[in-house]
Amino acid sequence: MPSIKEPVPSNSEDHEVVVAENWKMVDIQDKEVTMEGICSVAAYDQWTPLSVCGQPPKPRYKHGAAVVQEKMYVFGGNHNGRYLGDVQVLDFKSLSWSKLEAKIQPGPSESAEAVLVTPCAGHSLIPSGNKILSLAGHTREPTESLTVKEFDPQTCTWSTLRTYGRSPSSRGGQSVTRVGDTLVVFGGEGDGRSLLNDLHVLDLETMTWDEFESTGTPPSPSFRPSVSSNGLTPLSAEASSSRGAIFEIEELQDKRNNKGGDISKTLVQAVKHEKNQLEEKIEREKIQSFHLKTELADVENKNVELTNELQSVRDQLLDEAARASKLENEVSDIQQRLLKMATLEKEFELLRNIRDGRSDKSASGSNKKPGGGGFRRWYGDES
Repeated sequence: MPSIKEPVPSNSEDHEVVVAENWKMVDIQDKEVTMEGICSVAAYDQWTPLSVCGQPPKPRYKHGAAVVQEKMYVFGGNHNGRYLGDVQVLDFKSLSWSKLEAKIQPGPSESAEAVLVTPCAGHSLIPSGNKILSLAGHTREPTESLTVKEFDPQTCTWSTLRTYGRSPSSRGGQSVTRVGDTLVVFGGEGDGRSLLNDLHVLDLETMTWDEFESTGTPPSPSFRPSVSSNGLTPLSAEASSSRGAIFEIEELQDKRNNKGGDISKTLVQAVKHEKNQLEEKIEREKIQSFHLKTELADVENKNVELTNELQSVRDQLLDEAARASKLENEVSDIQQRLLKMATLEKEFELLRNIRDGRSDKSASGSNKKPGGGGFRRWYGDES
């Protein structure tokens, strides 16, 4: 970004230049200052227009903006009463706008496709390393609890983060401040346009929510005011917002170091205790799952043995059935032979009766005196 060089009047004690160096505010008076970087702001009552190229975003309000690696990412907002879900990027080096085609983190068996992320407004964008966190916000289909999403500028991918503990209720226009590895969420506008003044803390290491129990009289219920934009977010306004966030962070850090040290330790201990309990529960579930898998393996082995025995019995039954069929065939053959023998016996009996009948006739014929009449006739003739 080109340097902005402004002379500082030496005859006035009211004018001063506020320069942000390494996220710390430095007051310089009665000097000629060369300010480089987006966080360098001159405290004069005038705007400095910048020549920006590229297609600017639609005018919007209640949008979120975050700076990561010399680029400002603008997401969502409200345009003429309609929620937006686009991601616009302003490159501070080239001072050019561009639009990203965002994707949703796919499941194990799905593929990432360019989709329109759920439009929302009144959310908060917080830089987290090389990624951006998006908290809360109003949508056409509101949820019961506050959602936390993560955007990866490298892959242009959105993913919903899983949180633990008691999540705050759904809201928009809340105030979010990062203190170390902790996000402090205050107030906002809930369902039915009800204003909130509750205070919640999200531990980014454990992703665990906890309701912060503060002392004293809390601020009145409120939400972040809406600031309209013509599509180009002023750099000085972004720097002012950054200064405000820095002051809030430093103030919270001082309070935590001076007054809230014990509360913070108690909170961390409670979160760690809950985390340990969850880990122990997961370990018990793993042990129980291992035992169940072992029992299932034993049952499957027994099932295999019983299946083998059943198959062996079936094979024996098939052999016995074959033997029975063979015996039935043999019995049938014997029965046929017996029938033939019975027939032969009847024939034999008949033949024997016939033979006996002939024998009787032969015997009766042999009992008569042969030639009796002839003998008498012979004797008569002789006489």
